[in-house]
Amino acid sequence: MLRITTITPESGTERTVRGPFALLIWLAWALVIALGVVVALVLLVPLALLALVIGLGAWLYARLTRALRREHEPNGVLDGRRNVRVIDPDSPRDGGEA
Repeated sequence: MLRITTITPESGTERTVRGPFALLIWLAWALVIALGVVVALVLLVPLALLALVIGLGAWLYARLTRALRREHEPNGVLDGRRNVRVIDPDSPRDGGEA
């Protein structure tokens, strides 16, 4: 792009002369930038949605796994043991009474 700027010290005026294709070059750059933004959006929006779905799925899987693991722990719903209480006759908590 041809651009000539002239500043005269006497009058302090500034005069800019541009080449004949300056407007076309500016328009071409604007189109390239707009096309880049559109392509970026077309690629990034689905990738962002995919990442959101994968993240949500991983979070739900971890949450469900933790909940089921908690139910298999002692005193959980899926413990598998009978609800039997063992009382130690020598325990000071019971007062030593059998």
